[in-house]
Amino acid sequence: MAYESLREWMKELERAGELKRVGAEVSPKLEMAEIADRAAKSGKGTKDAGGPALLFENVAGYPGARVLMNQFGSEKRMQMALDVESLEEIAERIELLLHPVAPAGLMDKLKMLPKLAEIGGFFPKTVSAKDAACKEVVLREAEVDLMKFPVLTTWPEDGGPFITLPCVVTRDPKSGKRNVGMYRMQVYDGKTTGMHWQRQKVAAEHFRDRMRAATESAAGAVDVMALTAGGSVAAVDASSVPQHVLTKIRGERMEVAVAIGTDPALTFSAIVPAPPEVEEYLIAGFLRGKALEVVKCETVDLEVPAHAEIVLEGYVELGELRSEGPFGDHTGFYTMKEDYPVFHVTCITHRKDPIYAATVVGKHLRFPPTPLTLSSAMRCLLKMPSSP
Repeated sequence: MAYESLREWMKELERAGELKRVGAEVSPKLEMAEIADRAAKSGKGTKDAGGPALLFENVAGYPGARVLMNQFGSEKRMQMALDVESLEEIAERIELLLHPVAPAGLMDKLKMLPKLAEIGGFFPKTVSAKDAACKEVVLREAEVDLMKFPVLTTWPEDGGPFITLPCVVTRDPKSGKRNVGMYRMQVYDGKTTGMHWQRQKVAAEHFRDRMRAATESAAGAVDVMALTAGGSVAAVDASSVPQHVLTKIRGERMEVAVAIGTDPALTFSAIVPAPPEVEEYLIAGFLRGKALEVVKCETVDLEVPAHAEIVLEGYVELGELRSEGPFGDHTGFYTMKEDYPVFHVTCITHRKDPIYAATVVGKHLRFPPTPLTLSSAMRCLLKMPSSP
């Protein structure tokens, strides 16, 4: 079945006995992550491996808030999320979508027509704001405050709270195509976060393309990329860059939107190693067997999943980097502080009584993977290299 939203997915989890409601008061600082980590590691070698999905309903310091964790912590739940009996069932179909074989002759072309018609029904559908659950509450300007959400601090030495399950939406400045990726976001204050897109990620390439465009010449673009290591460090000596170009770069913004609490197909799609020309919204529709509904943002020129629990709108400035980290990572070690772009939030929209979805990032030693190694599971499923 196609889950329209996180809430539909949660209903199915509860119906199947896969969701545990936690009524005791639990803090989002270290406690929730510890409980979810223990659940994910429980039942090794048994039918209960991976523990249940957890819905924390009594969040310390956040009256009325709810937090969902460990939603993909078992093979059974991953199969439920994709509506398959085994993960291998869908691998060939996704491979065909991402890497179609060119037809050799007329008959092959005719055989492809039904498949093309089917894929045509999976492209995202734009709906009006009145039909988008993520628009039930709209917060602008002084009302924008990320501190109202129970963002988790996972490990004792983490640099602060991190958003760990975001679907980050950017637009390719050349092609206009949208990309949805998953990059951790350290919350600095009520209006800013880090944006941890590593240089090999598609969103980071969008960032570099915007920087190159601001230089106005091929030689200038090469110079700026060399001086900033591809936009990942501050230039030590920018004397070779014309002042008007520096001014333009520092004044340029790249629009970004972030969806938190999405349906499982879109969450999977955000970590699928898809080529840049294939939009993750299309992949999500393909996985669901039904087009994903999207809606235009309030303050940026991007579309977001219409039934997400929470949407953050804003921008990164091309000339601004800030220290991010440390962060307890999937390697089992902390990644140290590094400079990354800063995300400025201009608007927050959310459902009434939004459910905050999170995961624990860290080293797990079992298979099937938990949400912290969800990308590894998808790479295994698709037999592909690391996600973009």
